[in-house]
Amino acid sequence: MDGERNFVNNLVSQKVRTAYRGKLYFKWQEKERIHGLGQGEEGIYNYRGTTQYLYQHNMRSPIPFFVSDQGYGILFDCGSLMTFNDDCRGSYVYFDTIDQLSYYIIQGNNLDEIMSGVRRLTGQAPMLPKWSFGYIQSKEAYHTQEELLAIANEYRKRKIPIDGIVQDWNTWEDGKWGE
Repeated sequence: MDGERNFVNNLVSQKVRTAYRGKLYFKWQEKERIHGLGQGEEGIYNYRGTTQYLYQHNMRSPIPFFVSDQGYGILFDCGSLMTFNDDCRGSYVYFDTIDQLSYYIIQGNNLDEIMSGVRRLTGQAPMLPKWSFGYIQSKEAYHTQEELLAIANEYRKRKIPIDGIVQDWNTWEDGKWGE
């Protein structure tokens, strides 16, 4: 799904429990808009008329929550792969593996009230450290230490504040992409 993977040669299948697939159907208002579902890479704002696969990937951070412009949000209590679907086959959320279908409907007069309900269920997210709100330089790869230090020195020379440099995938050992 996302590039090379290391495989375990002695993998043995073992039944741990019985689980189920699930599907929750929706009937939307004609012009209802659906937002949320985490961070995707497609730039979609309104998920009506789309199919979205909610799985963790390089540029995809799924969150099992959506909010409607009709004054509610739904938080799914599910750790499995999920699919949001709204097309000619129907409007539903499909759950790959669940013990039971659990979700919370959160009503509010505005987005702040709905998000307050989500925080009441999930807890308050801690603030990131102050340095992380500054500029963070990133590009595909730095091939040498000298190249990375030259970038940092150029920022200093130009008096441009910088709080972090991302050392990305070329720092991984050969054959261990993504580890």
